[in-house]
Amino acid sequence: MKYILAMIRIAVIILFCYAGLIKLIDEETFQQNLLQSPLISQHMVPLVAYAVPIMELLIAVMLVNDKTAAAGALIAFFVMLFFSIYLIGLVNLYDRVPCACGGILGQISYPVHIAFNVAFTGLCLILFVVTPTSRRINGQHEVFTN
Repeated sequence: MKYILAMIRIAVIILFCYAGLIKLIDEETFQQNLLQSPLISQHMVPLVAYAVPIMELLIAVMLVNDKTAAAGALIAFFVMLFFSIYLIGLVNLYDRVPCACGGILGQISYPVHIAFNVAFTGLCLILFVVTPTSRRINGQHEVFTN
């Protein structure tokens, strides 16, 4: 079981690293796709274009560190949940749907993309539930299991 959980953690880390890096590497395409989104104000595009990939990379860093892994998994869960709801909303409410994901994820069909997002949302939740949390009490480091 320990190895399965490690594989889930690695998969989520790779996903967030890949997603963040591909957006930063091809930032112009990412911004152009965001400009086409009917749900994002054009005034917010520059902020979103930098905030999203930086957030994705920070989540990956949090997941690498054992002390921040539980918080990283929880944030990853909510980010993936938001991305899933956003994509489902786009597909169901609008005829022309741009995908700003980039890379391989930008090339797959929307039903597959939604299934992928929902699956990783579930993996992030599992990761959060099984990742021990920690805190300091009177200078002592204690680990609590969820």
